Amino acid sequence: MNRNSTDARHEARGTRRGALATLVAGLLLATPSPAQVFQPGPTIELRDEGVSVGRVRALDCVGSVIGCTFSGTVGTITISGGGGGAPTTATYITQTPDATLSAEQALSLLGTGLMFNTTGTGVVSIYGGTSCTNQALISLNASGVATCATITSAYVDSSIVPSTRTISTVAPLSGGGDLSANRTITTSMATARLLGRTTGGSGVAEEISVSSPLSLAALALSCPTCVTQAYQTIEDEGVARTQRTNLNFTGAGVSCVDSGGKTVCTISGGGGGGGNFVEVEVNFGTAGDTTASTTVTGQTWVGASSVIVCSPTAFSTADRSDGADDAAIEHVVCVPHTRIAATGFTVLAHVAVGNTRGRFKCHCTGA
Repeated sequence: MNRNSTDARHEARGTRRGALATLVAGLLLATPSPAQVFQPGPTIELRDEGVSVGRVRALDCVGSVIGCTFSGTVGTITISGGGGGAPTTATYITQTPDATLSAEQALSLLGTGLMFNTTGTGVVSIYGGTSCTNQALISLNASGVATCATITSAYVDSSIVPSTRTISTVAPLSGGGDLSANRTITTSMATARLLGRTTGGSGVAEEISVSSPLSLAALALSCPTCVTQAYQTIEDEGVARTQRTNLNFTGAGVSCVDSGGKTVCTISGGGGGGGNFVEVEVNFGTAGDTTASTTVTGQTWVGASSVIVCSPTAFSTADRSDGADDAAIEHVVCVPHTRIAATGFTVLAHVAVGNTRGRFKCHCTGA
């Protein structure tokens, strides 16, 4: 119930009561005293809210809220508060709190927002809203419950094209444009280039040159001349030499070729007489012995029927100085045996009488 409309009805009722009281008072003043002999007089016009309802000679007070009394020459009409007024305990909805009411709900005490009615109680609250997680809001029912759905082509108007959006490109990229149609982005680059950046951070892509020994072809980066595995250790008479990147063979009798995925070096025999030559060291030991042997390898010229000749020398060793005549005095003999094709052979040394000690050098040549 709206309080403003209630107040208006109370005011209208009070106005009618005042007019009725004035009318009754006028009639009482015109009423003759009881001692007078009643003579029918003129009638009085009776009005309701200013509208005439007829003329009367008497008034009859009817209803529990209207009482009529007469004392001497004065008649009194008493009108109590008819109907008792609107109840103050009703659950009115007002804009602001009212001290004369006890159960009203004042909207000013709610937060700003849409009002939400509760069925059955009529209590008004503020709608708390709703949301969709990783989906779009399709509809809301009367209770504010959302219907969520994943956006598909069924929800997209194909006639709407975001042509105001533009894809911009910078060199070496080109193309792009607004999205009113399909667009293609292309790149214009020189041959043998990679796309990237020479410095870290954000920025425009740059062309990176591919230089020797690298090669870029058929979408593959390669290094045809790069060596993935090289020589590990070079030994001279069993003694390892310092590892280097390059190995250089010199001398008139040296010839190296790349064959079968490896480097093959051929060392021809010395002495200018052709054939093949190798210097071999044999060791009779510190305790002395009648025989000593050693195996010669790395002689690719050796065949299963190669002719090989060996003889002792007076060249220096770790046990003898250069020119010592021990080999001649002790009758040291060097004899080749056990030929292994493309690999080498074994040299056997012995003395004719007794035994000898230490190292001797033998020279072997063959073909």
